Amino acid sequence: MIVRNKEGLIKALYAKQSFTYGGHVSADISKNVYIIRDYDTIILIVSLGGVIEFFNNRFYSVTTSRLQKLLKEIFNINAPERKAYLFNTEPKRAFCLADGIAGKAFFNNDGSLAFFVEWINGENMHFISPTLLTQVISLKLADTWCGIEAKLLRGED
Repeated sequence: MIVRNKEGLIKALYAKQSFTYGGHVSADISKNVYIIRDYDTIILIVSLGGVIEFFNNRFYSVTTSRLQKLLKEIFNINAPERKAYLFNTEPKRAFCLADGIAGKAFFNNDGSLAFFVEWINGENMHFISPTLLTQVISLKLADTWCGIEAKLLRGED
């Protein structure tokens, strides 16, 4: 469905309907989750039961900020900082864009990621250093693969 005004946008969000709005905002239902994107960037993943899985509050543009503010109001999201929030911190399946690298991502108490990563070579598995990971990693959030940017922090960062 095409939504043409803010009132229609609000109604579609409350009803968790699939839609496009303004040529850049879209919402779809996939595997029992409601996914809202802005310019193909995932902004929100919420279960159909209303549980928030992921909210991206990073700054992209004034237009995206307006959408993020509206989503916070509609879905009652507490996200004061301009960063991505992962509300479900159970271990997630992880996949690196380099060939054969897979594993799990765990979340530390401070919200940072810890990777348990393996390099699969035929039937052999070798542990690899996280410093070998590429900048883009996909995590499986609520049965949906989401690309994330990974920055490996050093003590001085």
